[in-house]
Formats: sequence, structure tokens, C-alpha cells
Amino acid sequence: MVFYYSGTGNSKYAAEKLLAVAGGELVSIADCVKNETFEFTPAVGEIVGFVFPVYCYTVPMTVQDFARKLKINTDREVYSFAVATCGATTGSALRTFNKLFPVSAMFGLPMVDNYIPFLDAVPTESEAEEILSNSDIILDDIIYNLSHRQSGDLNRYEGKGSKFISLIAGKGYANRRPTSDFSSNDKCVGCGLCESICPTSSVKVIDGKAVWTEQNCDLCFGCLHRCPNEAINYKNKTQGKGRYINPRIKL
Repeated sequence: MVFYYSGTGNSKYAAEKLLAVAGGELVSIADCVKNETFEFTPAVGEIVGFVFPVYCYTVPMTVQDFARKLKINTDREVYSFAVATCGATTGSALRTFNKLFPVSAMFGLPMVDNYIPFLDAVPTESEAEEILSNSDIILDDIIYNLSHRQSGDLNRYEGKGSKFISLIAGKGYANRRPTSDFSSNDKCVGCGLCESICPTSSVKVIDGKAVWTEQNCDLCFGCLHRCPNEAINYKNKTQGKGRYINPRIKL
């Protein structure tokens, strides 16, 4: 059983790969939170895994909420793991998750960075493929460790000064995630994709146009990257930078 949270497909791609060794089913964390489903019973021998991206050096708010409420119904000891996907470093995200829901093993997994406000442009198709090929090598190593039930903090991508950076960035992320920074332009045709995929139900289509109706969201940028017309922007920091969706998976 592998629980995943994914805005642009990176973490879902990794979760599908890891399901081969974990067994069971692939479960969307966002759907669980929306449906208030927090109790699960793994089969005998099943591994319980969690795959999520790093936002501002910490854990997405929806994933934090899920981890606090999750209950695994079993009287057996269950081997578990957490994988944090990131652009370069995970910061203290895995340590934060482990405090909310302790796991047997923790791993970092660098993938294609798509935090678009901080990028000059999203990676080109060839650049993304090269990065994903390197990610596959790391994924194979994670799978090897999981198949041998290795335990402990096996994350090699925490980064220097992660504790201090994560503390500052994490507090900022927890306290300030305003949806007022998002907007839709005249390219918006009201298709409803953004509304259907938003993990926090923060965006609605009203009078044929995307409108943000909640004050905060997770900042997953799924609405922005996956809009078929590139009609969504964040402040003045995303225009003309391209968009990214993991090319190896269907969302």
C-alpha cells in the first residue's frame, strides 16, 4: 500500500514504481483528506509507504493533515517507509513527517524541479528526461533497500543547514499560502480541470472562469502546470516560463 500526493506527477510516478515492492494499492492522499478516509488495514506482508513532494523544505499541508489523522489497523508490526521527492534537497521534510507518522525508513529522491516562481524556466523536455533517468537509478536503489527491509534515515539529500532553513521556510509556508497570488487570464475557458484536481478545493469555475474561493492552498501549482491553455499564473513570476507535467505518467 503506497499513499501518494502529487501536483505535477513526479511523486505519483515514484509511487507507482515503489508499489511493485510494497504491494497492495496506490492511494491518493488528497482524495483521502477530501473524503475523510483515514483508516486502512494492510494485508499480511504488505509494506506501507508514503511518497510526497517537498514544499518550502517541509511537508505539504494536506499530507501533514493526513499523517496526523491516519490510523493503520493491524496488530502486526508493519514495515513502512517515506520518500520525499525534491528538486535538489529535502531539507527536514522527512524528519517532520516522521514526527507526525513514524516510519521504518526514509529516503530522498531528487526529480524535476518545477517550483516555477523560483525558476527562470521549467526544464526542457530533454533536460527533464535526463533528470528522470537519474531519478530511476535512485529509485532502483530505494527499491533494493525496501526489498531488504533496511531501516533508518537513509536520505542522502537533506542538504546543509537543513534544520535552520526548514524551520524558517516551514513556518513561512504554514502561515502564508494565500490564493490571492493566483489569477486566471483571458485564455481560461472554464474547462474545470483546476477545480477537479485541487487538493484543497480552493479553486472553482464561476461564470466560466477559474476563481480562487479559499484563502489558502497547498501551493502544489498543479492548477498552473496542468492548465491546458496556460491560463493560470502566480503573481508576476510565472508568465512565459513554460509548464511541467511528468511525461512518464498519466494524471
